[in-house]
Amino acid sequence: MVRFNPTDKNFKSITGALQEDKPFLMAVEIEKNINANNVFLCFHKDGEEDILRRYMPLVSSDDTHNRYQIKINFPFKGLYFYYFEIETGWGKKYVCPSASLDGVWCDEVYAQYQLTVFRPDKNKANWFHWLAFSGYSQSKSMP
Repeated sequence: MVRFNPTDKNFKSITGALQEDKPFLMAVEIEKNINANNVFLCFHKDGEEDILRRYMPLVSSDDTHNRYQIKINFPFKGLYFYYFEIETGWGKKYVCPSASLDGVWCDEVYAQYQLTVFRPDKNKANWFHWLAFSGYSQSKSMP
């Protein structure tokens, strides 16, 4: 059994879209009897074929699962896709999303999680500042 869901802050410290170049934690928990040798976060930017792999060290264990975790950031805005790759004594396994986004074991990568990285717009709130502090109002006085 595997434990991961990107909507749970226990597994992804920031839910929803991520700010460009802002570090966050990503974790996956894998049942001990799987005997994982290495765990990797694998991802690629939309439209690009190169898969980037980042090693996830073992950080803790409980009675049944090992927890692997990485602190990572994405330096460029865009749409990314990701999954987990687990190297075992009998080959590679993958963690892919189910319909509920819970992680499930896969023999091949048939589905991937999606991640949006945005660049904050420093000028975005200027219109609000102007409205709030310029005395401008669209409200009409009541008769």
